[in-house]
Formats: sequence, structure tokens, C-alpha cells
Amino acid sequence: MKARSSSFADMRLRLVALTLLFLPVGGCMTPVQPSQMTPAVPDLPVLAGRGPVALDEVTGGQETKASDVVPRISDSAFREALTEALRRAQVLDERAPGAAGGYRLSAEILSQDIKGTFDNTITLLVRYELGDPTGAMVWSDNLYAQSEMSPKDVFSGEERKRQMQAAAMRSNLKSLLEQLARVLPVP
Repeated sequence: MKARSSSFADMRLRLVALTLLFLPVGGCMTPVQPSQMTPAVPDLPVLAGRGPVALDEVTGGQETKASDVVPRISDSAFREALTEALRRAQVLDERAPGAAGGYRLSAEILSQDIKGTFDNTITLLVRYELGDPTGAMVWSDNLYAQSEMSPKDVFSGEERKRQMQAAAMRSNLKSLLEQLARVLPVP
């Protein structure tokens, strides 16, 4: 009888140890940071003298919860990354939208989706609208970006997903600035 209770105690101890080993995996998803989502200066078109462009509404983001299996881009993180991208392209108007006749840019994340288990693909779809100083719509478009990675790129699934989200947003913001370079009048 003593051997059986000892065996049961050993099994219980192993089960507790195994549970503690995997416990952190289920609740540690952290969101993508804005600095990771902002394109580098050499990758951006310089828009100095054009605009200026003030940031208006930024919506459609989702907060990352600890129980999420995919990091999400929140409205505040998206706003911060978008603001920094406009600043780096030298077109950001720091004043309130519509103040003193500048352009207004609004952005809405329509979709941020991940597919796959080991070889992952993240797609990001963002709606941008640019209004002129009179309030008339100058340009609007849905810009799509995609990022792919596999375990051979980054083994940790959480970090791989975070890096893919950041890469998709960098690509999306770069596309936005390229569109603004085409649309905003040259001084």
C-alpha cells in the first residue's frame, strides 16, 4: 500500500511540474510596439514641403489580451506608429486636424488576420482617407499588406507573430507614404 501512495504522489508531483512548465505559454501574449511598426527613414519617401498632414481619427485596432494567441494592433499603437511615419517623412502637422488649412488623414484597420500554425501569414488591410483644407476628399484607398515567416526565421511562435504584425504594418505605412507622395501637391 505504501508503494502505491508513493507512486501516486510522484505522479501528482510530475503533473504539477508539467502544468507549471506550460502555464506561462497560455497567457503571455504581448502586443506589437509602435516603434517596431514604423518604417525606417531610408525606406520612406521624403514629403517635406507638401501638406502638411494632420492625423484625424485612427480606429479599427484591437487590444491584445493575455489570453490571445495572436498579437493585435491597438488604435493607440497604430496612431503612434502612423504619427512617427508621417514625422519621418517630414509631412506631419502636429496641430489639431483641420487647423490652419492643412490636410487631414484618417485611418481605419479593416482587418488584421493570421493564418497557419507553423508557416504563418499575416494580412493587414487599412482604409485611409485624406481630406483637403476645405474638407473635400482628395484621396482614399484600402491598402493591403502581408507578411510571412516560418519557424526557421523565428522559432518562438509568439515572437514570430509579433514580428510579422510589425512587418505588415511597416509595409502598409510605407505604401501609404508612397501614395501620399503621389497625391500631395509638390510645392
